[in-house]
Order: sequence, then C-alpha cells, then structure tokens
Amino acid sequence: MRENVFKILLVSVMAALILTSIAIADKIKEEFKEGIEQYDNGNYLDATETFSGLLEKGYRYQELYYNLGCAYFKAGSLGKAILNFNRALQLNPSDEDARINLEYARQFTIDKIEKPEKPFFVKAVNSIVNLFDLNTGLLAASSLIWLTCLFIAGIIWFKWRDSIVWYVLTILLILVVVSGFISYQQIRADVHFKAGVLIAKQADVHTGPGSDFPLQFTAHEGLEFQLEELREGYWRIQLENGVKGWVRQESVGVI
Repeated sequence: MRENVFKILLVSVMAALILTSIAIADKIKEEFKEGIEQYDNGNYLDATETFSGLLEKGYRYQELYYNLGCAYFKAGSLGKAILNFNRALQLNPSDEDARINLEYARQFTIDKIEKPEKPFFVKAVNSIVNLFDLNTGLLAASSLIWLTCLFIAGIIWFKWRDSIVWYVLTILLILVVVSGFISYQQIRADVHFKAGVLIAKQADVHTGPGSDFPLQFTAHEGLEFQLEELREGYWRIQLENGVKGWVRQESVGVI
C-alpha cells in the first residue's frame, strides 16, 4: 500500500515538473517572439528591454544575444550592439550572421586601432581554434579519445594486423593530439583572457585605477580590448596595439 502511494506521489511530482518545464519554455518562446515583433515594427528600445529581460532571468543562448545586438544597433547603442554580437559568436563561433553584423557595426566606431600583423601560422591556428566553442571542442576531443581507446582495444582483442589498421590508428592519434591542442587553447583563453567592449558613449582612460591618475586618452563606444585586472572599480585594459590603461568598470561590458 505504501509503495503504491509512493509511486503515485513520484509520478505526480514528475508530471508537475514536466508540465512546469513546458510552461516555462512556452513563456520564453512567447517573450522572445514578442521581442522579434517589436523589432520588426521598429520599436527597437522595447525590443532591447524584452530581450534584456530574458537575460536577466538567466536565459543564455546565441539567438538571444544576436537579436539583442541587432536591436541595440538600430536603437543607436553601438557599444552594446558590438558587445552582444561578440557574445553570440562566443557561444557559436560559426554564426556567419553575427560575424557579418559585427564587422558592419565596427565600421561605425570612432576609435580605429592599428592591429599588428600576425604571422600566417598564428592566424591559421587562431582560425582553427575559433571554429568551435569550448563545449563543442571538449566534446569532440573526449569522443576521439574514447574512439581511439576502443580501436586499440579492438586491435588487441581481435589481433588486427592489416596495414590499414595502423593507418587508421595513426590518423586517430593525430586527431586526438590536434583536438587536445585546440581544447587546451580554448580553456586557456577562457581562464586567462577576458575581452571587453566600451558601452559608454565615451570614457576617460587613465594611467592608473582612478581619476587622479593622468589622462591617457578618451575612448569612445564600441572600442574592443582585453581585460587584465579589476581594481577599485576600474578595469585595466589592453588595446590590440599594446596600449594599456584604466577605465571605469561601469563603462565596460564583459564579453
């Protein structure tokens, strides 16, 4: 009798959780659809509020960041548009629409930074590393490791000796090394490197963490940089040309 009651309660709880999940998913879709309609009707500020509301509720996905970037661009917030296009690409580096819109938005920035030319090898490695996001890269690496282990087990168990077996094993080992290198670079970048965008219309960049330090230059919205250290409400930033400085934390959006 008690077991039956327990089973009924368990099924009821599971059913309630499933129905709640479905209701939440439907509500998210409705809010997202509302934001799209607001954008299509030219109500760009309303669209930014709707999309931002979903972010505040903890929802993070590429399409949300992409559409928020489009809405901010149309609303005249160039810095926040660039920020959200970058966030969309961080979740899905292969999103061509986000990449095209990001490059287009960058044309309207005031601060043009001369980028040092990178060696061909470095550019090639960066292109390969940026093909996938971190989760996809780790999944691919772990899958290749398991596949290689199973293949080696098959060689030992079935005593495969054909030359093609060793060719396949060599290819698998090369792929494991390459995928491991890519995953290492992605993890290293995720842990040690943070990127940011200036979202304020303009902000003073000082030589130290405070307005008492000498002014280096005034930066304008949309400027992109690396974030090195947060101290006393100021980020120490580094531009692509190597110039460093300190800017107020509230003026910066972290990608």
